[in-house]
Amino acid sequence: KTKNNKMNSPLMLIFSAFVLQVIFFLAACILALSFDIDRDNYYIFSVAAFAVGSIASGFVTARVLKKNGMLYGTLFALPANLLCILLSAVLNKFSVDYNLLLSFALLIVCSAAGGVISVNLRPKKIIVPHKIRK
Repeated sequence: KTKNNKMNSPLMLIFSAFVLQVIFFLAACILALSFDIDRDNYYIFSVAAFAVGSIASGFVTARVLKKNGMLYGTLFALPANLLCILLSAVLNKFSVDYNLLLSFALLIVCSAAGGVISVNLRPKKIIVPHKIRK
């Protein structure tokens, strides 16, 4: 039973990273439709949504593991980032250009940044004043 828990933990982190990215992308789609964003700006809007989703994914996964933020933030968000890039390539009839490669690099950097931010944020310690002895 302990082996299953160890196997499920990384898979759950990868799944949570994917879910976070999908949530941010769907929120961006809803915002784009509600604010009537021009079709020319869809690419920028979607890349920004995935970048914020990558930051959130890296933040959450590194927060759970509490160490090696850059490594774990990148590692556990990488499958979701790869899936997004592959879907983009498929939908564009496998037209791979520098925009796709720059987008992938941005997603990796953002997930690493989210992991670094997560590990470096420490909970505030509550300072309890001591009684003064007379």
